Parts: sequence; structure tokens; C-alpha cells
Amino acid sequence: MSYKTPQPLVTAFSDPGQQNVVRRMGERLDGIEEAINLQSLSSGRKAPAPPQAQLNVTSNANVPGHFFVRITNPEFLGTNRNPVAAPIRHLLQASPNASFNANVTTFPVSHQTYFPVSELGKGTFHFQLTSTFDGKTFNAPVRSGPVTA
Repeated sequence: MSYKTPQPLVTAFSDPGQQNVVRRMGERLDGIEEAINLQSLSSGRKAPAPPQAQLNVTSNANVPGHFFVRITNPEFLGTNRNPVAAPIRHLLQASPNASFNANVTTFPVSHQTYFPVSELGKGTFHFQLTSTFDGKTFNAPVRSGPVTA
């Protein structure tokens, strides 16, 4: 059984023009939900995991201890990857261990797609990125590294 977002009660508006606007907004919402395979997030529903973004981490020998993280959102990586350009948030982690089972630094979830990282200091690190639409359902990690700064 699938859930369908309830239509707004257009009869609450006496003006037919306002009813038409509300009706069209409901149709637009249905179209967006269908495009991203998402219904209302009320009642504990979760959004699907987004397509994977691309992760690129570099360093500059002239700036020791600094890493430069670049994330390319999926809509820029090919057709039909986030077709409605829904906002995607990213969770970045860094670890000197390639398996990410020790000494993991987790950065705050953010919409940001470029940022310098200096909190790690000098060393060699592996990076991993997971992405989410709703902050609850994350996709599989994309990894980069090792990178030395």
C-alpha cells in the first residue's frame, strides 16, 4: 500500500482563482514527489538516499596541514541524477585509517561543496563522503585518499 499526500482543501477558499492556485500547487507537489520518489515525510517516512556526489580532496605542499575538499553534486555528473535538483546535504569524515574504524573526525552535515580543512593538522588522511536529502537516510560512502598535507 502506498501513501498519497492529501490534497489541500480548496473549498476553504471562496475565490475560484485562489482555489485554482491551491489546486496547481498540489499538482506541482505531486509532480516533485513523483520525480524524487518521495511522499510526505510526516508519520516517520524517510526520503530515499540521493545519488552519489563526487569527492575530490587535495593538498598544497606550500600550505602544510591544510586539505581542500571539493564536492560535485550529482546533478552536475550526468543526466537524471537528482532531476529536480533537490537540496543535498553532505557528511564528510576523515581518518588516518583507510577502514575508518579508528581516529575518525566527523565534520558537520552541510550543503557546502567546497571548504578548506585545517583541523586535522599535518599527516596522511583518507576521506569519505555520504549524502542525504533528509538528514536521516544516507547513501553509500564515496572515498578519496590517501592525501598528505
